[in-house]
Amino acid sequence: MSKAREDPFATLRLLGIVERIPNNLPAQPTPLVGREQELNTAQELILRDDVRLVTFTGSGGTGKTRLAVELAATVLNNFPSGVFVVFLAPIKEPTFVLPTIASSLGLKEAEGRPIDQTLKEHLRDRRTLLVLDNFEQVLAASSTVSELLRECPELKTLVTSRIPLHIRGEHELPVLPLALPDPKKLLSVEMTLSYPAITLFVQRAQAVRPDFVVTPENASPIAQICVRLDGLPLALELAAAQIRIMLPAVMLQRMKKRLEFLTDGAQDLPPRQRTLRNTIAWSFDLLDPMVKKTFRRVSVFAGSFSAHAAETVCGGPPDPAQDILHCLTKLVEGSLLNRVDAEDEIRFRMLETIREFAFEALAASDEVKSTLERFIEFYLSLSERSEPELRGPKQAAWLTRLDCEHDNLAAALHWSLENNDMNRCLRFCSALWRFWSIRGHLTEGRTWQTRVLSSSNSVNQPMRAKALLGAGALAAIQDDPSTARTLLHESLNLSRKLGDEETTAFAMNSLALVARSQGDFDEGRRFHAESLAILQKLQSKWGIALVLNNLGVGARGQGDFEEARKLHEQSLGLFRELGDKRYVASSLFNLGMILERKRNYAAARGLLNESLALSRELGDKKGIAESLLVLGSVARRQNDREASRNFLAESLRLSFDIGSKQGITSCLEEFAGLACIDGDAKRMTKLLGAAEALRDAMHAPILPAYHADHEHDISVARSALGEEEFAVEWTQGRTLTLEQAITYALATKT
Repeated sequence: MSKAREDPFATLRLLGIVERIPNNLPAQPTPLVGREQELNTAQELILRDDVRLVTFTGSGGTGKTRLAVELAATVLNNFPSGVFVVFLAPIKEPTFVLPTIASSLGLKEAEGRPIDQTLKEHLRDRRTLLVLDNFEQVLAASSTVSELLRECPELKTLVTSRIPLHIRGEHELPVLPLALPDPKKLLSVEMTLSYPAITLFVQRAQAVRPDFVVTPENASPIAQICVRLDGLPLALELAAAQIRIMLPAVMLQRMKKRLEFLTDGAQDLPPRQRTLRNTIAWSFDLLDPMVKKTFRRVSVFAGSFSAHAAETVCGGPPDPAQDILHCLTKLVEGSLLNRVDAEDEIRFRMLETIREFAFEALAASDEVKSTLERFIEFYLSLSERSEPELRGPKQAAWLTRLDCEHDNLAAALHWSLENNDMNRCLRFCSALWRFWSIRGHLTEGRTWQTRVLSSSNSVNQPMRAKALLGAGALAAIQDDPSTARTLLHESLNLSRKLGDEETTAFAMNSLALVARSQGDFDEGRRFHAESLAILQKLQSKWGIALVLNNLGVGARGQGDFEEARKLHEQSLGLFRELGDKRYVASSLFNLGMILERKRNYAAARGLLNESLALSRELGDKKGIAESLLVLGSVARRQNDREASRNFLAESLRLSFDIGSKQGITSCLEEFAGLACIDGDAKRMTKLLGAAEALRDAMHAPILPAYHADHEHDISVARSALGEEEFAVEWTQGRTLTLEQAITYALATKT
């Protein structure tokens, strides 16, 4: 029998490489068969200094993804910054490629920072390998890959696609079917098993029937089966799954009839793709009628899905829910559906090639409209049920649930848009914008909102007002104040016209934040006051708490700490009643900031630690970084230098990871304070100069409440160095790049 390759994952784990080098490589349940030559060629190519992009091409089912993952595991030790697989099959929009890559790397969008900028800065100096899987449906993003490679000189990319990217520097490696015997020649059992295609078939057959063996009697039918399937790995696996119910000779006979029946398929498809289509069709025909119906209907799911979702979308009278679960089991057994073990439930996923066939079958039936209707309605209902939950005690669980359904939510919105169902599109955008915001899907959210809002001027005006509110809020988070003002004023005017007081109040709240970010505290207070009055009238606890918290931040920024304390204590009490951990953490953080300003360091530390714990629980990197920053300031003022450095170092690294220049700037200023305690005026001056350069670039001046401290620090440094030396160090600090400033801050003082 042709030898299967030794598992590279086992070797890497034995050497500790998997644990040491960042990666998201999925463990493979079976060994790779018959790809030694392709793997060796690809490995030699990807490790060459002059090669940055390798593309595995071939029709669906040739095993491009499996080979790419194997190669990635093999070369893992050569990429100290990590190897990451990016699964692109669920997305159709080229603009979502960069956000999907960033998500696979664990990066999130930060306020005022596009995700492509965050991604490029993250990869710029890191020796990393990206595996971009199933690129053919987003080929328009080829230029994006080219730009990413150009701006990130240490990055290498391995792509799987049915079509080459056709960009400079691409090295294409075709992935052909597995080697096959000549069906006209009689071979011994030993010679038959020497061919990789037959080895793969036999191994998969033995997985469903452990007693299955190749004999002189069945060797020829097995060889003919593999030949008729053109040695395509996916086709071989689908066929081998049927060994549990039929002999090879019977299988061959049925395949012969089916292949003859389908010889007049679409002639514009590659021959191997036509064969794969035939193989899936043959496997499909072996299913019972009810299983066939479920197979067609589950093709509407773009990502993984739960049994409950399948029962709702695929079931309904006269198909009981328990029958759907039985059908899912049969589809898994027949290798037409994969089981995915999630944290709290079993989920299912269909291979993309099989899904394409299944959806074609659905589209040709009279059930496509009703199935899509149930699918869209299921995910619209899920979206709208999640909206209030994201502001309550179950927010963490609902965020996780929406994460799992992210691809399906996008598919439901896409189909609603394709069908020009603008009412549902607006409802999706209104319900999901907070999820997009919290989870950092800012570019995706704004893309959907732009498309929907530009096509829905006369549809469902109340929902349009809410969608405009969400779009304006996301624009504000992305530091696009001009667009934010336009969208929010449109939301405000429309909601006022409709008498929708809640949307009016929240639009005013967001407009207040935009005004304050641009230094207009008077307009910010005016909008907040009007917003608060409406929300108090409506008795909206969450809305009142939100505005009180925002008013407190404004008061603190202007130095009115007593007023800020009262406002944050009120908001904290309301958020605790509501169980909103995210804003409980925010209120605690703000109260800790006030106590730090008032030099009550012990009490400040307690509140900040409580806020930090909640932010860690929710995985809120921005909240974590902010709490660590102020904890570093408190520790410094308590003369706990080691603790201060540790807090600030973690905060600075997190701020860089999420692209928060405001957080980086504040960390540099705190490190300058540490340098002052150490008596290192040169280091202090250089760090303050670097921080000032960043503030100038962001147009983010020191808040009034912090002017005195900042001027005092500058005065201390100038007095210690003298005017001339101070000017030299200050200028050197201002010329540091962002990365140089961070490296300098984290380095041991010299």
